[in-house]
Amino acid sequence: MDKVLAVTRDPCNRWHGTTIEAMVIIYNPEFKGQIAHADPARSGSAFMALVIQLMSMGGDNETGWNYMSNFVENLEGKVLFSSSAVFEQVADGSCKVGITYEEAAFKYEKSGENLEVVYPTEGTSKVPGPIAIIKGAKNLEPAKKFVDFILSKEVQAMMGGIYRRTVRTDIVLPSHMVPNERLGDIPYDPVWVGQNKQRLLDRWEQLVAGQ
Repeated sequence: MDKVLAVTRDPCNRWHGTTIEAMVIIYNPEFKGQIAHADPARSGSAFMALVIQLMSMGGDNETGWNYMSNFVENLEGKVLFSSSAVFEQVADGSCKVGITYEEAAFKYEKSGENLEVVYPTEGTSKVPGPIAIIKGAKNLEPAKKFVDFILSKEVQAMMGGIYRRTVRTDIVLPSHMVPNERLGDIPYDPVWVGQNKQRLLDRWEQLVAGQ
């Protein structure tokens, strides 16, 4: 495990990340200020984007929420039903800017759609896609071998081909991905996020309802 990024490992060693998810901006060259953003209450990636935006703009405090209030105002009441609608609407020109996750954005970009992936200048988070073994698992040894297999260099080297970001430090990322060190280090604590999810969503809903 010495070749796995520390940020993708649970400090208590309960789980390990298998890939890294980064939030990105996709835009149409004819940018006119229209923003595509999915409903965080319906989309896991949109909720992740909410948390990352909040943390990158001051944190879970009035500074961060003032930014989110301005952001929601710029949405002009348009909150999309699903995360897939974000890149679909940017691709077809319905919206000019979308906030989404790296994997989906690259899939659309590489398929020839009229959009480009841009990373926020404030940085983003390295959110791991976790893998873990259930406590008391009956087949513990095979489970350990499977985890080792998923985290192996051979398997992790394939992640770039499916537009996912490897968690290993000894694999060169595909040329279309910016290096991990350039992503930034916006904090994303999955335990804290889980404990505060409903409160964050309630605050978001208040902002949207106020528009």
